[in-house]
Amino acid sequence: MPEDEFKVVDDAPGEPGEHTDPPPDPPRDELDQNRVRQLLVLRRSAYRRRSYAIIAMVACAVAAGQLAWMTIDYLRVIGVAIRPVLYLAGLILAVVGTLYFARQAMTLHRETTQEFLSDPEKPPDFSTLSDGTERWRRLEEIE
Repeated sequence: MPEDEFKVVDDAPGEPGEHTDPPPDPPRDELDQNRVRQLLVLRRSAYRRRSYAIIAMVACAVAAGQLAWMTIDYLRVIGVAIRPVLYLAGLILAVVGTLYFARQAMTLHRETTQEFLSDPEKPPDFSTLSDGTERWRRLEEIE
């Protein structure tokens, strides 16, 4: 073996290649990035759910309007039968669905407009902070 070569000796306990030290903590910036990404994903999913609720509300309202029109048309032309009763039952379900999805959309809208950070329970104490005049005095002393 030439003199300029060296040999690595692993004195660590355990199997060769086994790492026994705990992994280092991730940098703080990465944690902040992950938190921001998580909050963005939550916000986007709330927007998506709100959009679905609005679409379902509009679909139920259109169905209610169509069923009301069909009920009136059937009663005017043919008269009372089983079909307009079924139309009225569907109309009631469509109106209930419209109200349900409207409430869902309003709830989700409130969720999307609320801020992630709330105001602290106790305001911070700024009395211990200075206004920076001592730094100005130090600069004058240096000159």
